[in-house]
Amino acid sequence: MQLAAETSVEDIVSTLSEGTVPRLIVIDSIQTMWTDTVESAPGTVTQVRASAQALIRFAKKSGAAIILSATSTKDGQIAGPRVVEHMVDAVAVVRG
Repeated sequence: MQLAAETSVEDIVSTLSEGTVPRLIVIDSIQTMWTDTVESAPGTVTQVRASAQALIRFAKKSGAAIILSATSTKDGQIAGPRVVEHMVDAVAVVRG
């Protein structure tokens, strides 16, 4: 297992592309990611969508599975932009 603390999608994809691509990648949380391709703050709809799209493209190209976590409210709803719900294969809500 390898861990990294990074929020730049370009840096993440670059690092993941070096050597053997991991089979499973966990991003926590998608609302903190940002990409140079758009000019808005992390957590905005535009940044969340662009960051998720870049990570999804990497997953499809490399064959890696990616789990994107998102913050949820007390009642189990995804907090912040909900755009990612329509971009992924499945949504799981974990209540704690």
